[in-house]
This record gives sequence, C-alpha cells and structure tokens, in this order.
Amino acid sequence: MRFPVRHRWTLLGVVLFAAFPALSASPEWATDTIEEMWEYPASERIIKAEASRQQELQCESDVVLQRIRVKESILDEVEIGRMTLRDAASRFRAMDTDRPEIAAILYPPVRLGSADEIAAQCVIRHLRTRFQSGRTLTVGAMGKVIAEFETAYGYDPTNDGWE
Repeated sequence: MRFPVRHRWTLLGVVLFAAFPALSASPEWATDTIEEMWEYPASERIIKAEASRQQELQCESDVVLQRIRVKESILDEVEIGRMTLRDAASRFRAMDTDRPEIAAILYPPVRLGSADEIAAQCVIRHLRTRFQSGRTLTVGAMGKVIAEFETAYGYDPTNDGWE
C-alpha cells in the first residue's frame, strides 16, 4: 500500500517539525549529519580497502607463523641430536633465501663470513634465545652445536659480542 503524495508531504513536515528543536539546539548536529551523508561513499571505500589490507596482513601473518613453526621444529631436531648444525643452517638458509626481503637483512654482502656461517650463527642464536628464556636444553646440546661450529669455522661463536 502506497501513501498518497499528500501524506508523504505531511510525514516529511512532521519529521522536520520534530527534528527542528534538536537541530536548532545544536547546529553542529545538522552540519555533522549532512557531512556524514556526503562522506558515506568515501568512508565505505576506505572501509573496504582496510578490510582488504587486513586480509592481506592476516595472510602474511599466517606465513610468518608457519615459518616460525618450521624453524622451531628444526631447532627441536638439533636439540635432540637428530640434525647437525650444518643441516639446520642449510634449512634455515633455504627458508630465508626464498624471501628476498629476509635474505637481504640476514645475508647482506658486506657482512663478514659466508652465508652458511651466518645461517649457522642464526641457528645458534635461536638455541641461545631458547636457553636464555628459561627453556632447558637437552644435556650437551648447546656444547655439541658450538663444537661443530668451531670445527667448521675456527672460532667460538659465543665470544663475538652477541649479548
């Protein structure tokens, strides 16, 4: 059922009559309401863009968390003696070099040491972080890893000012 034109104008008049005291009490309300009506399409576009960006960030976050889980499992294998430092460093480096932005930070050309040596240092740093955060490493795990590093690269990686 449709209202006759006369009723529509009457309804509009009643609404305006009822709203007039509120709008005249605070003229900013009227201005804000009109501005919000004009800005709605732009706001809607911004909200859609932000939702899209949030989705992208969530995907990136999922990738980072998966990489952390994989590196943690590699560290677990090193800690219990199922993987050597060299193998762990190789896997760390493979994971890092598939992302150029990570590789550029971890393996810059001006840094001292080979990329394999730097990857081995990363593994040791991660193991040390575990230990320093209160986690108990398997007996002898850290000593074994450090000895393997000293054999491969000729120096003790714990005496280079990392702390």
